[in-house]
Order: sequence, then structure tokens, then C-alpha cells
Amino acid sequence: MEEKPNAVIDNDGILRIENEDGGAVTVYKRGSEAAVLSVAVPEDGRRKGLGTALLAAVEQELSGAGIGRLEADFPESLGGFKEFLVHAGFVIRKSTPILSVELD
Repeated sequence: MEEKPNAVIDNDGILRIENEDGGAVTVYKRGSEAAVLSVAVPEDGRRKGLGTALLAAVEQELSGAGIGRLEADFPESLGGFKEFLVHAGFVIRKSTPILSVELD
């Protein structure tokens, strides 16, 4: 059984969620919104749901902290990352290349 990811929040608004498989998501919180800074999954853990599970843990942590939106900005050269985020529930805003997901 997979362990629950470990959440670490520092005083500068940085949230880092890690799991035992070596994956991690880093998020910057600002006001009622947050932005994904990085998603790291070991190559042998990709396409197995590890990144999606990490993002779900981030969403749960942020939602519990009153954050209403999680955004992700990325360079166009990371097209695979865009598809990953859309698969994880993010939507593309029409006026910007930033993807976001509304949190419950």
C-alpha cells in the first residue's frame, strides 16, 4: 500500500508534496491562489498515475487551506506537460497559456 505523500510548507508560501517513490510537486501560495512551480516524477514512474496522485494531494492540501485556484504556467516546449495537466483536470484559459483547476 502506498504511503500518503508528505507535505512540507515553509514560511515563504512554498508547499512541497513528496512521496516515497521520489516524486514531488512544488507550489507557491499567494492569497487565495497558488501556482505549480514544478512537478518531478522519476522516469520509471511516469504514466503510472504518480504525478496525478501528487497533484491530487496538492489540491487536497491547498483546498483545506482555503486556496481556491491552482495555476500552472509552462513553456510551449513542454507540450507533454500540458497534456499531463489537462489529464489531471486543469483547463486552459482562453486569454493566457496558464492552465488552472478550481479547488473545492
